Amino acid sequence: MRKDKNNIDILQTDINTGLNSSEVEARNKARLDNKTKSGSSRSVAGIIFKEIFTYFNMIYMIITIILLYMGAYTQLTFLAVIIPNTLISIFQQIKSKRTVDKLSLLVKSNATVVRDGKEVQIPTEQVVRDDIIKFALGDQICADCEVLHGECRVNESMLTGESLPIKKQIGDKLYAGSFVTSGSVIARTTMVGENSYVQTLTAQAKKYKKPKSEILNSLNSIIQIIGIAIIPIAIFLYARTHEIIKTAGAIIGMIPSGMFLLTTTALAVSVIRLSKNKTLVQELYCIEMLARVDTLCMDKTGTITDGTMKVNEIVKVKGGKHSINENEIIGNMLNCVTEDNPTSIALKNHFELKSTLKAENYYAFSSDTKFFAVDFGENEGVYFLGAPEYVTDLDKYKQLQKQIEHYSHLGQRVLLLCHSNSYNEETFNKANNKPLNLIALVDNVRQDAIETINYFKENNVNLKVISGDNEITVSEIAKRAGLSGAEKCISLQDKTDEEVIACANNYNVFGRVSPQQKELLIKSMKAQKHTVAMVGDGVNDILALREADCSVAIGAGSEAAKNVSHLILIDSNFSHMQNVVGEGRRCINNLQGTSTMFLTKTFIAIILSIFCILTANNYPFSPNQLMVLELFAIGIPAFFFALQPNNNLVKGKFLDSVLVKSLAQAITALLFILPLFLLMWSNGFTPEIVESLIVLIVTANSLVVLLRVAYPYNKFRLTVAISMVILAILAFLLLSNVAGLSLFEGTFLYNYLGLTQLSHQAFILLLVVILSIFPIQYALNKLTNIIIKNNSYLKMKNFKVKKHKKEN
Repeated sequence: MRKDKNNIDILQTDINTGLNSSEVEARNKARLDNKTKSGSSRSVAGIIFKEIFTYFNMIYMIITIILLYMGAYTQLTFLAVIIPNTLISIFQQIKSKRTVDKLSLLVKSNATVVRDGKEVQIPTEQVVRDDIIKFALGDQICADCEVLHGECRVNESMLTGESLPIKKQIGDKLYAGSFVTSGSVIARTTMVGENSYVQTLTAQAKKYKKPKSEILNSLNSIIQIIGIAIIPIAIFLYARTHEIIKTAGAIIGMIPSGMFLLTTTALAVSVIRLSKNKTLVQELYCIEMLARVDTLCMDKTGTITDGTMKVNEIVKVKGGKHSINENEIIGNMLNCVTEDNPTSIALKNHFELKSTLKAENYYAFSSDTKFFAVDFGENEGVYFLGAPEYVTDLDKYKQLQKQIEHYSHLGQRVLLLCHSNSYNEETFNKANNKPLNLIALVDNVRQDAIETINYFKENNVNLKVISGDNEITVSEIAKRAGLSGAEKCISLQDKTDEEVIACANNYNVFGRVSPQQKELLIKSMKAQKHTVAMVGDGVNDILALREADCSVAIGAGSEAAKNVSHLILIDSNFSHMQNVVGEGRRCINNLQGTSTMFLTKTFIAIILSIFCILTANNYPFSPNQLMVLELFAIGIPAFFFALQPNNNLVKGKFLDSVLVKSLAQAITALLFILPLFLLMWSNGFTPEIVESLIVLIVTANSLVVLLRVAYPYNKFRLTVAISMVILAILAFLLLSNVAGLSLFEGTFLYNYLGLTQLSHQAFILLLVVILSIFPIQYALNKLTNIIIKNNSYLKMKNFKVKKHKKEN
């Protein structure tokens, strides 16, 4: 008996008894099971660890330990923001993970195997090599097999793009990723898991690839820059001032606490919302990427069409008169058909099954003959139904060619009904067949596909169809689905890589495309600065799915396609993509606003720290004085705003927009703050009063930022914004001595914020500054919008110039 490299017997397993328990165990130990690698899912412990032990959280821990050691317990109020932020993020991500895990169960499939002489149902990943496995109509082949008994037809379109079923008999190979369209077989697995044909074909695509998230990249860049800057600034500040508590205040001020956590929380909430629409999110940041796409590529079958067909027209051939009408003939023929494929189902749905004629022989459809036939005896003769060029001779075909080509150019499949007095498989002569009727069948375009295509058209997204089918057929189906420019079609059969690249952006419909060419098309579009999404369902799509900025798999598609995709439409409803775009827009637009709230404070803290190092002034903030700012001007409202609906079109680059606007708003505060240091020791302005003024002005500036981010106002957003302003004012009145109220005297809450009562001159100055903040912020924001717009224009113009030079 032959053995493999693991010294495991390669068995000719008996189809009645199958493998026994010890043989299954030996194969599992040798990893000869059907498990394959797929998109990653973090454990609960992994989520908790990653969210707690972030770089900034570690800095917070060090500051906390130092303040505890010094006994400065009142300076630990910053933890009131940090701890809830972290806990909320952990809670939402665990909830999101559990939602994803539940949805993932819906895409798992089972197989019927024979073990220890009994039929059992097991998950497909538990199938092992040499298992005896049974396949029937509709089953997906889960591993490479050899047919031992029975006969079936399989659809290998997910492997090759070819939609015609292929006949499989004893000794033939079945390949993972194909599925049974008719018949049933018993087979023995020969290659499983990573060794199956589909897995070796797509090994490069099985390396899971995360989406290139602009938000993620922007946040990482911000964190890296701030993370590097904090340490030397803190060291120099302490060396200059010798104030540990003030230095701690500077470090806390420089950290955009909660910004990253808020981002993951907002996206995790989107995952939960999308799950309610049967959309499985396998990678958090793909939600953002689909909202940014400007080019959407899709396969035809399973995406635009639902895989079913219907009879569109029946045309009597000139001179095709017959004693029995076509409804009677085809009804009796279909009564003999046992296969269920899209064509036979469409015919059965249109023609009533009849048994008025007695059939003597039935000749099933095969990929070789391209027709099926029924012999109704010597009196009625034989009727054929199949591809025109296969059921009639060249002379008769030429007479019908114009009609056939007319329907083909409309994207319809044409069958020809013929009659002959007799039929012999060995001596078949097509010239003896008399054409009777042409039957045109049309693919059924999904209604949700039409709606979704219209949605993306309205949102200025370029739509392209990439298929393994005939380009004329695909073009017509794309037209019926409402695709703009569908007439711009091309076949990529026998095209070189250079020719494929050249036509990538010049056509909207591509036919006869190989899996490698699909990937090349996506790469070419991305090279032209497009953000590309790909929707597919088959193994022939997975290289393109992996290459796309955002990949979407149809739930009814292959396991391999689902494994490499960022999103899975569990119920195969194409219209759910509109929900994903909506969630992406909500996240991007809201996070752009809330991020400016965090980074305005960060920029103020960094510039103030550098100013104090250069001038030897004390840093004005201690950690507890940031409490009002962190809670009411940033933390609480940012959380509510990030989860609000926002379906506006995404504009501008995330990093450019956030940095420029944050810097402008920080400059507004600094215009008033820095001159205050010159007032120290002047009449009515002691160092303590100046520091109190700075705390109040920075908080007021952040509250104005809050009011701007809340715009355009609705009832909820306006209520949150006004509530936060009122709470901030109450906090300063109750927890500080700025107004001289002296509340909570004798308790730890008395002047908890450590602010000095303002002099008459200082109070007037504060009012003037507060009234001036809004118009100055407004003017600077207008300026920054012009800068961002011009910067985007210059980048685009520069890109077009480079492209023109390259082409010439």
